[in-house]
Amino acid sequence: MSRRQFLRTSAGAAGVAGILASGRAPATAQTRELSFLSIASFVPDTDKELKRQFDEWGAKNKVKVRLDIIAHLQLVTKKASEVQARSGHDLTALGPGLGDADLYYDYLADLNDVATDVAPKNGGWLNEHDYLIRGKWKLLPWWMPPFPMAVRTDLLEKIGEKNPDTWEDWLRIGKKGKAIGHPFGTAMGHSADANVTMLSIMWSYGASYVGKDGKTITINSKETRTAMDFVKRLYTEAMDPEVLAWDDASNNR
Repeated sequence: MSRRQFLRTSAGAAGVAGILASGRAPATAQTRELSFLSIASFVPDTDKELKRQFDEWGAKNKVKVRLDIIAHLQLVTKKASEVQARSGHDLTALGPGLGDADLYYDYLADLNDVATDVAPKNGGWLNEHDYLIRGKWKLLPWWMPPFPMAVRTDLLEKIGEKNPDTWEDWLRIGKKGKAIGHPFGTAMGHSADANVTMLSIMWSYGASYVGKDGKTITINSKETRTAMDFVKRLYTEAMDPEVLAWDDASNNR
């Protein structure tokens, strides 16, 4: 059995994020094996549910699944070492917004046929260009966490505001909140959550770092500068300076 055949019968149904092309085919004896590397969730019950789903899927498909969960800050170096060694897990979590799939492009198996197979069975892709790397499927969307802003409605009432709809609304509300000792806060330091916030603002203002062709660098643009000007205003006028030191756990507390 080839790795491609194994992906069709196993990994495709699992709906995981990416597959390392380590150069070794999975076991083809009576018990097939599949190893998956992921990060520990900030909500522990999530990891328990993930293991339950993997065990259930493994039993149904007669595949021995090994789920390895590590601290999220260890994932970058772990993936790099496995790529360097050309050995390790069959599947791993990737961060498309952080460039993982492009960085390891030559070491990831092509998933074009898997993506084509699972899309119509699950309602299709919202926008496949959000996931294609250099025009190819090198990863599959595994999950999409909501990233909402939490707001105290009692404070909104106190400052005479309603729920925000735009980033400019957040700036206006944040300025009023900061004036009464309740500034706006979102991670601005060296963390994945900070990247998510910055990317959200960039995209909201029409900025991007790579063109739709997957090759053209587009970060140096009027839209990017407009987005960064807004971030500067948001930080200086509406936020607490300590957000520069927030890690990925800070806004989950």
